[in-house]
Amino acid sequence: MTKMTNTPNNSAINKSLLDPSSMLTSLSAKLQVALLFLTTSMAFYQMSLIHGSIPDLYSRIIAVSLIILACFSIVLSLNDYYYISNKMIIYCNENNCLYNKKELSNVLLYYYLLIIFYFLCNIAIAFLIIKYKKLNKK
Repeated sequence: MTKMTNTPNNSAINKSLLDPSSMLTSLSAKLQVALLFLTTSMAFYQMSLIHGSIPDLYSRIIAVSLIILACFSIVLSLNDYYYISNKMIIYCNENNCLYNKKELSNVLLYYYLLIIFYFLCNIAIAFLIIKYKKLNKK
């Protein structure tokens, strides 16, 4: 095994790996996946209500399962975002960054509240799907 020397190229690579700012977009990508699950769930459930070809119980199970997948995706994205944001705060304390520690903490709090609200909305939608039966068509 060869030992890696600290050449200018290696130090530039190591420094770029320590900078977590490019990884902050992972939160939006993971939230897009959660939105996709929620949208698919709502579209599927609405289509099953309109066409009536799928039994109501099955359509509820599938719709709620997709919402549960969205909730798992949200929780995982929040966990990753917390880790990356803390790395960002540490990195910006040691290096010259655009944001200071207080601004980064405020942004972290804002996204926490946004994600928690989104999570609660998903739970409420799943509860409504489970609780209420489809209306009889006349």
